[in-house]
Amino acid sequence: MSQRLCQIAFSVSDLRRSHQWYQDLFGFVPSGGTEAFKGWAAEKVQGVPGAASTCWWLLDTQEQFQIELFQFHRPESRPLPGDWRPCDIGYSLVGIHVPDFDAALARAERLGSPLIGAVVGTAGCRRVCLRDPDGALLELMEDDPRAPNPRARPRSGMLSSARFITLSVADLKQSRDFMLNALQLDEAHGVALHGPEHEALWGLVGARRESLLFWADDMLIEVVQYLDPPGRGLPADYRISDLGILNLAFGYRSQSELRRVFDRTVNAGAKPNFPFPFSVYNWGVMYVNDPQGFSFELLAVRKYYDRFMGFTPKHFDTEVAHQVLVDAPLELIWERLADHAGIGDWFCYQGKLLQPGQGHPGGVGAIRQLTRLGERVVEEVVTFEPLKRMDYRLISGAPVKFHFGRIELSQSADGRVWLDYSIRFAARIPGSQWFLRMLIGGRMRRGVERLKVICEQQARQAQTRGQVQTA
Repeated sequence: MSQRLCQIAFSVSDLRRSHQWYQDLFGFVPSGGTEAFKGWAAEKVQGVPGAASTCWWLLDTQEQFQIELFQFHRPESRPLPGDWRPCDIGYSLVGIHVPDFDAALARAERLGSPLIGAVVGTAGCRRVCLRDPDGALLELMEDDPRAPNPRARPRSGMLSSARFITLSVADLKQSRDFMLNALQLDEAHGVALHGPEHEALWGLVGARRESLLFWADDMLIEVVQYLDPPGRGLPADYRISDLGILNLAFGYRSQSELRRVFDRTVNAGAKPNFPFPFSVYNWGVMYVNDPQGFSFELLAVRKYYDRFMGFTPKHFDTEVAHQVLVDAPLELIWERLADHAGIGDWFCYQGKLLQPGQGHPGGVGAIRQLTRLGERVVEEVVTFEPLKRMDYRLISGAPVKFHFGRIELSQSADGRVWLDYSIRFAARIPGSQWFLRMLIGGRMRRGVERLKVICEQQARQAQTRGQVQTA
């Protein structure tokens, strides 16, 4: 069996924003994270001078596979060039199968993530492209190509599944030799992943290219050489920490298997970032760069150690939540929540709208300032579904990091409204999590209860006025 693709990694500018975006759009499941990727060892493994990052993981439906998100604190991650094209050399595209195509398009719209072009394909085989919050190109697939011997899928429901990753290369023959001989992948004969009509998905209508497909266990690796327009090479100062698709990883269950593949890649002309893999008893890792400069991670993890390496579901951060049942109209409650400048009526901070949102002053992209006794907190609205849900993220000012708030409204059977408020965060100072949970949770509870009182009182007053006018 062809070796297993176990990770697709992205470099992101805002870890919380991207982590939540991938959950909301694709249903991916949090699986922990680490702040240990820093210092000498991280620098040698990744080949990035002075590397220091926080990494969070997400799971799709598949066994031993994860989406890996890095936010680099050092060096500074540079964005994709404004004139970047999918034909340019590098990792260019990730394909994700979505179980309900129309629902995924609706979620993308709610998240403020516009489609790049029109949907291509007939019912059951539709495709469309969009970009993640940092510009990485993603293809949503209604169909689900699978290998003759598909891997197990322990998670199902409405979760999406990563299905392929595309590399735009300068020399297709050299890539084929490396994929077959060094990595020993199986060529995917008889599989049609993309045709000329799909070039419109990523804005290259009429482009000419040659391509090959390889099975990495049950996932596809697509290698493409563009003839017209030809791909431009990577910038001379490119680093894998720059924003976008970082690399992919092959997964093993034994250190000996990792070393065999490592030796084969080096013998085939790959340049490792260190002369040998870093290994401890439970896991081992090394990044290698193929003859054309593409970074591949080789990762060995013993099965019982999956829960420490992000291959089983769990959260990295802390959650506080409070729920109340409000006897007031849904529209009245939402009006209060969407009024960022008036948040001081019910919360412990005074509010000010610094930047209006899209389509509504309080909508997606709205930036609000909250002040209290010398504190100044700035937050941005990232999801805005009128009468249903609002999400926001911290930009600056709080003694926490990766702060994310969500307020959801739902109608109960008796006409009252459930208001669910939750906040996820990580402490900046080790050991302060318990205190912050108490502080943030207490403020939240008092604020939600105060909002309930205000809305119910306003609803009663409106009802009394209505009765007087009727009389």
